[in-house]
Amino acid sequence: MKQQLAFVTLSLLTSTLLAVLIDPDVGDSTGLPIREPTQIKELPLDDATLKGVILDFADNIWLDHRSEEDILNGIRGIAKEYDIPPERMTMMLENIVREGLRDMKIQKKDSLEYSDAKAKTVEPVRMLGVFHGPNTIALVKECAQSEDGGRISALKTYIQIVGAVEAMPFILEVFAKELLAKSGNDMNPFRIGVFKDLHRAAQKLKAENKNDDADFVYTALIAFAFLEFEPNTAVQLDQILCSALPDYASSIDREKSIEKFLDKGYNTDYFKNVRNEINKIPAKQRRDYGKQPLVKNPPKEIKTITIQP
Repeated sequence: MKQQLAFVTLSLLTSTLLAVLIDPDVGDSTGLPIREPTQIKELPLDDATLKGVILDFADNIWLDHRSEEDILNGIRGIAKEYDIPPERMTMMLENIVREGLRDMKIQKKDSLEYSDAKAKTVEPVRMLGVFHGPNTIALVKECAQSEDGGRISALKTYIQIVGAVEAMPFILEVFAKELLAKSGNDMNPFRIGVFKDLHRAAQKLKAENKNDDADFVYTALIAFAFLEFEPNTAVQLDQILCSALPDYASSIDREKSIEKFLDKGYNTDYFKNVRNEINKIPAKQRRDYGKQPLVKNPPKEIKTITIQP
């Protein structure tokens, strides 16, 4: 089996290099056209080998710190290279993630076995954004509710599958409970990835003239600004909101969201400058999104978490 897996992996790498290096429109160094390489039909992969190819790809992504785009394009490339039907790829990814969640429950944290189990969820659950079926959403939500089950990857996948508006109540539930429960001690720097995805989704909604839906997403992001305690994440979220909402830069809400950082001494230069800019504007001219909301009737989940802890 190891020899078969090695052959498959080598074949995948070789064909990928050929695709990148050989361009029939350019020619070789002599200027002569390059003949198309002969296509060799790969033997069908059995489940064990396909699983090995996917996990090997996931390991390389983790070690090389590859981008999210590389993850999604890479899993598409594997399916295309070996002519794997979407349904089979979905089933294989779901099985890998389920196995990882199961193994994490029975292995000791900080053990090599636990790390291996975690590796079966973090990257593969993100790949389910490309290949998914009727059972995927429930599995993705299970990962998002698991402390080490690829929470951020799972939420990003959930947004990709159902859209930002439909995903928002669940994201609110996960993040609000996480932040409120830890009373400002959660220094997870990766939440910003979800916030950026929501911002991009809102911008797309605005471009499609779905302004109410976009405002709903930004209302939630304002709520998260109250709750976020990780300083670098808070700075980036603050910048997102200022770029998207003209009134936010001088708003009452922005001032309240930075107070906790000034009190704790985090990133003081940035937050002191924000406070000084805001104080230059008379209070009567500053918007209070609590009294002048973007959405007239925001969902109860948003009303609940807009109260500063």
